[in-house]
Amino acid sequence: MLTLVVPLLLASAMAIAAPQRHLALPMASSMLARSPPLGHTKSGTVQWNYEHALFERALLRAAAAPHTPPQLAKNFTDYSTMGVDRLIAPDGTLLNHNISEYSLDSLCVGGVMLDLYKSTGEERYKTAAQALMQQVYTQPRNPAGGFWHYIQFRNQMWLDGLYMASPFYAAHTSAFQPENATAWSDIATQFTLAYTNTLDNTTGLLYHAYDSSRTAAWAGPDRGHSPEVWDRALGWYMMALVDVLDVFPRAHPGYKTLVGYLRALAAAVMRADHAGGWWLMMLHPSDTAAGNYRESSGSAMFVYALLKAARQGHVDARTRAFAEHEYWRIAKAFVREESNGNGTLAWTGTVEGIGIREDASAAFYYGKRRVVNDLKGVGPFVLAGLEMEAGKEM
Repeated sequence: MLTLVVPLLLASAMAIAAPQRHLALPMASSMLARSPPLGHTKSGTVQWNYEHALFERALLRAAAAPHTPPQLAKNFTDYSTMGVDRLIAPDGTLLNHNISEYSLDSLCVGGVMLDLYKSTGEERYKTAAQALMQQVYTQPRNPAGGFWHYIQFRNQMWLDGLYMASPFYAAHTSAFQPENATAWSDIATQFTLAYTNTLDNTTGLLYHAYDSSRTAAWAGPDRGHSPEVWDRALGWYMMALVDVLDVFPRAHPGYKTLVGYLRALAAAVMRADHAGGWWLMMLHPSDTAAGNYRESSGSAMFVYALLKAARQGHVDARTRAFAEHEYWRIAKAFVREESNGNGTLAWTGTVEGIGIREDASAAFYYGKRRVVNDLKGVGPFVLAGLEMEAGKEM
């Protein structure tokens, strides 16, 4: 049983209207109070779920933050560990992982396994991560070397996939094969293929996906990219960049390339900002299109990526100030105090999961539900709050 430290921490959302500190710990604590299933479905079936992995990583980073109370840090670590442990046997064997599906989404938890191996030294986490890397080594690729997003989506690269695979691939290479220039080049290649084939040369933003074979129903004649710019897809890509740059060797030629992509996208995202927040579809079709709305998960991802890029020294102080301002703006827009008497917080305005198949029109995206307390939004918001704190301590 976890001992949750919630009510005193949450106290009226730490005065969201006049914020003094970030909301990472209250938001993470609020989610734990709901006991979200990690590593399994609500019915108890083992589940390899990328949003679980995203939240597990956010919990571990919150646990390691310098101002996290010890008991709360233990709660965060224990809950994250419990989620990963549901996916592996005591000897590190992967449970219910079907490599033949070649889903990049399944790889996201690999980075959490490596985090746990680093913090605990337990060999089972290393064994599990090594087993999961076998998928990376055999993942189907398009002719240019880009990972297919999933076995059924032949030759398709989705921006989402960069976050699912690349931080794990980079962390594993850094830990066990730091001199493997071929692996580092491969990691950089994944970013380059996605960037160059989805770049909108007018706005500097990235379309959701591309199909190198141009056989998908949504693939256009120009590089085979999809027709719309979706905020969360771009957010996944930017988060992947800043997380990979934590470990990517500076002496490798790919380092400057990745930093260049990050700086260009930071500028493009700042240009795409609106007085009321980011639009779901950004600028395609126009930002005034009927059905367009402010979406919370992509906004939180942008803020996290911009804040971390500033802390890493890749963008300037003006970008940092912009991101800090946006953090509190999205907090006011999307954080709500629940009426349960416990002071727990809710995260609102996150669109449900979106995978593009036959239809990739704007109407397809607009038709998706918005979900409360979705981990795809909560996780990045927690990470952004931790970056707010880390930046102040530089």
